[in-house]
Amino acid sequence: MTGDLRLALSYDLRTVYVMWLRDVKRFLREKPRVLAMVAQPVLYFIILGYGLGNEFRGDEGFLVGQEYMQFLFPGVIGMTILFASVYASVAIIWDKEFGFMKEILAAPSSRASIVLGKVLGGSSLAMIQGAILIPMATYWDIHFTPASLLKVLGFMWLIAVAFTSFGLVIAPLMQSHEGFQVVMSFLILPLFLLSGVFFPVWTAPESMKIMMKADPLTYAIDGMRQVLFKDVTWIEYVVSFTLAKDLAVIAGFAVVVLAAAFLVMRRMD
Repeated sequence: MTGDLRLALSYDLRTVYVMWLRDVKRFLREKPRVLAMVAQPVLYFIILGYGLGNEFRGDEGFLVGQEYMQFLFPGVIGMTILFASVYASVAIIWDKEFGFMKEILAAPSSRASIVLGKVLGGSSLAMIQGAILIPMATYWDIHFTPASLLKVLGFMWLIAVAFTSFGLVIAPLMQSHEGFQVVMSFLILPLFLLSGVFFPVWTAPESMKIMMKADPLTYAIDGMRQVLFKDVTWIEYVVSFTLAKDLAVIAGFAVVVLAAAFLVMRRMD
């Protein structure tokens, strides 16, 4: 490795670290945001679980009472990471407005390192928010083995990387954070509602099934259900794809949007 290449790599690694550390420090300094981050996924799960669980009944007599709470658990994790990942990207707009982005773009590091640093920062915060729910699993008789925990964390990380990258594709194109929030709400809400959080894919009307199968989040949530409920009797009613397909789709989506984020950042002035 030549000296110039080593120097360029050193700049890039430092940039990735600085961008990640900056996002983490900025988050930790906002105490109300930390409190909301802890409370939000818990409230989602409890309100949605008990609110919908009393109304939902599967045609085969499954998903009654605590079973619905178990079914909902991976969906709420996916939903929490989805929103946390996407809205972490709004920091790009603030950085543009206050000039920080121009300074970092003028640095000798590559644009790819900027994207990787932002993706790592947003994904780390989203993972923490999603992981807050994991200790609650035993209350609803959901038990993790070391292998299942690693697999679930893997799906969570893919969701975080995919949708942080997705936010980074949109954010540089927006002129204000208000516009970003409106556009992302328009794009993200359908992804959330069509992901199978509240009901299995097979229970939806045929036209909706097509849209659900086009939603990458559907596969991540389905994959977590495959891992967590492989030994329960009603697993065949709540999963729709193979574990390999779930992994391939969400990983492929993450790669595509990450590549798109690289391209958008390269064109950013």
